[in-house]
Amino acid sequence: MTIHSRSFDTQNGFRDKEGEVWPTQPRIVGDEMGFPEAVKTKALIACARHCCLCRQHKGLKIECHHIVQKSEGGDDTLENCIPLCFDCHADMRSIDHRHPRGTKYTPQELIQRRDAWYRQVISAGDEVAQTDSEITARDAEKSFDQYALRVEAGETGGFFETRRAGNFYTHTRILKLKITNLHPIDPIVGCKVHLLDIVPREYDGPWILAEDLEIAAGDYKFVPLVSYTEADNVRISPYGDSFMEILANKNRPLPSADSQHVLTIRATALNARFFEMSCQLWVDEDGRLRIATV
Repeated sequence: MTIHSRSFDTQNGFRDKEGEVWPTQPRIVGDEMGFPEAVKTKALIACARHCCLCRQHKGLKIECHHIVQKSEGGDDTLENCIPLCFDCHADMRSIDHRHPRGTKYTPQELIQRRDAWYRQVISAGDEVAQTDSEITARDAEKSFDQYALRVEAGETGGFFETRRAGNFYTHTRILKLKITNLHPIDPIVGCKVHLLDIVPREYDGPWILAEDLEIAAGDYKFVPLVSYTEADNVRISPYGDSFMEILANKNRPLPSADSQHVLTIRATALNARFFEMSCQLWVDEDGRLRIATV
C-alpha cells in the first residue's frame, strides 16, 4: 500500500515535491484494487491458498499483489498477480528507498517464485507436492480448461443408493461415479462417461454410462455405475445375486459376483481434457457390493 506524499502542510494537507496540495486524508493505492474476481479466483486456486513466497497455507489470510504496480504500468492480469500472505505482502512495501536495508524482490524473482509454486500445486493435485512440472502462471488459465474434469468413486453419501428388491429379504444397492467440474468459471459441456474395459474380460466394450452432461463451474453430478441385489440379513437370507449389473446405456455387462473386477473409466468433454481412472468392484464376505479406486 503506497502513500503518495512528500511533506505535510498543517493548514492545507499533504504537499508533493512539485507543490501540488492534496487533501488532508492521504491518497492510498491498494494492491487489491483492480484485479477482477475471475483473476483472483484463478490465482487463489492455482496457489491452493498458499503464500507464493513462504509457501504456508493461509486460508482467508491471503491477498493478491501486483508484481508490477499499476502506477508503474502494471495491469490486472493473471500474469501480473502473485498471492501473498499478510506478512510477505507487507515486505513488498517495507523498503525505505532513502535508507534501504535488505534486498527488494524484483518482478523477475517474484514471477519465478510464483511459477515454481504453481508448478508444485498443479503437479500434486489435491496435495502440495515437492517436485516441479511443466507449467507457469502464463499457462495457469489454460490448465484450468485442461484439468477441470475429475471422476471419483465411493461408497457413502451421494455415491450410493438402495432400493427395495422384488421380495422382503433383499434390496438393490447402486453405486455411482461423481463427475466434477473443477473450473472456477466455465461450465463443462458435452461430457460423456465411458467404461472402457472390465478385467477379467468377460465382455467386449466399450460402453457409455452417460452422455451430453453439462456441469456448472464448481459443481458435480452423480452417474450410476453398477447395481447388485443384496440380502438384507445374510443370517436369514444369505443369498444375493450371482452377478452385478453395469448400468450402461446399452448391452449391459453382468460381471460375476464371485470375482473381483477392475474397471477403467474415462470422462470426456468438448471443452476439457479427458480424465481416466480405474476402480475395483467386488462383493465382500458379508454379501455387500464394494468399490475402491486403484
